[in-house]
Amino acid sequence: MVSRSTKHKIIDVLHAIADGECKVEVLRQVLAEKYNFEPYTAFKRFVLAPSSNITSTDIKEFLEDNKVFITSTDAFDLVRLFDSNKDGRLSYSEFLNAVLPKTDASLRQRATSRSPTNLEEGERLPYDVEYALTRIWEEELRSLRNIESLKKDLAYSYDYTTSGAFAAIDYDNKNYIIPEDLADFADDCGRILNDKQIDAIFRRVDKDLDGRINYGEFLEAITNSVSDIAQTSISRSPRRTSASPRRREASPRRSELSPSRRQRDTDYTSPVKNEIKDLEYRSYLSESKRRSASPRRSASPRRVQVEERELNRTPTRSPRRVQLEESYVSPSRKKSPLRVADEEELAQSLKEIINSTKLLESVKNDLAVRYDFNLLDAFRWFDIDGTGAYITAKQLEDGLADLKLFPTRDQVTLLFKKFGKDYYGLLRYSDICSLLTPKSPEYARILENKKPRYVEPGQDVKFFANICC
Repeated sequence: MVSRSTKHKIIDVLHAIADGECKVEVLRQVLAEKYNFEPYTAFKRFVLAPSSNITSTDIKEFLEDNKVFITSTDAFDLVRLFDSNKDGRLSYSEFLNAVLPKTDASLRQRATSRSPTNLEEGERLPYDVEYALTRIWEEELRSLRNIESLKKDLAYSYDYTTSGAFAAIDYDNKNYIIPEDLADFADDCGRILNDKQIDAIFRRVDKDLDGRINYGEFLEAITNSVSDIAQTSISRSPRRTSASPRRREASPRRSELSPSRRQRDTDYTSPVKNEIKDLEYRSYLSESKRRSASPRRSASPRRVQVEERELNRTPTRSPRRVQLEESYVSPSRKKSPLRVADEEELAQSLKEIINSTKLLESVKNDLAVRYDFNLLDAFRWFDIDGTGAYITAKQLEDGLADLKLFPTRDQVTLLFKKFGKDYYGLLRYSDICSLLTPKSPEYARILENKKPRYVEPGQDVKFFANICC
């Protein structure tokens, strides 16, 4: 059960979804009524290649051309709204779903029946069409930010769960929500959702257009997509989230796991998964050699002098060092063992760690949505010899030096110690994946699904410099 205040927060989110969709629908109709608007020509305004789809970078550049400046994350969120197949891009049909009216079939038909025109590279659409398209994306982003803020507030409610919220609306346990359920739920809370608002909610939330909102669709609509709070598997039915009495009682053996055991369980990474990652890179190398007929880039003077023993180095297993330290602290001891100055220094250090971690994750997320970045080409940039096994500290330094980045030897050593999980002084492809992959499952999925461009080391220095700097 959820409290009355939490129910009101759910209604606030639903209201925001409905109001945002209604405002955007008006702008879609304004765009479709323009005689010089033709959907396919507008689609080619974003991307000219015949078989290409619209990326978040295309939307960002289009808005910048029209004096609207957003972040790469904002652009990715706009793509995610209409990306039905979750490939991180918008196809032509998905683009139509974003910009054409949904409540006026005749106006939609009139817009799609217009004849397309040729659009040269760098050429813009008529001013009024560009402005109307910009207004749509602007309103979508404004609405998205408002909805995400309300979702975050909802997620912080002490008694909120997605299954509880779904059950509160689906009061008769059908495992889906129909329009009447939304109206009844609003009435019970002393609020109003009129027919127009309910239709708008279903247009936005009912992805499979079956006239029902299932639990997966509800979860996607109600869960905060920016924060990891209240994340639940979309494949699980809300009826199964309540565990049986036997399962509620944790096993004594499980509850008595030592902290070190819990840490090992959390940090464990399957060696099989790492091997699959490395095999994937070796396959990439074979395909790269097959595709590329151009000679490998000429090595810089520093690379020519790479020592033979380093190239022929055989990886050695790192010794396992397990050091258990147990210390007893009396429960009656309430006073901190640290001095006031030491406590302040510790607090400041923790704050800096948190801020740097947040910044790092933000950079990773930004990198993941760049259309021209992928993990395989990134590792190949440093693996100049194409060994397919690992890169050394010197190879990393040389690759960064080619990009005008010069880390200190201590910085490189710390990086290798942190991410080189299996060998001393070496990084495998799976280690680089761990280093660059965001923690957010959504961004990680986008990055893992990207296809390589098979860029040879030195082939496109400007390409990699733009990514890494």
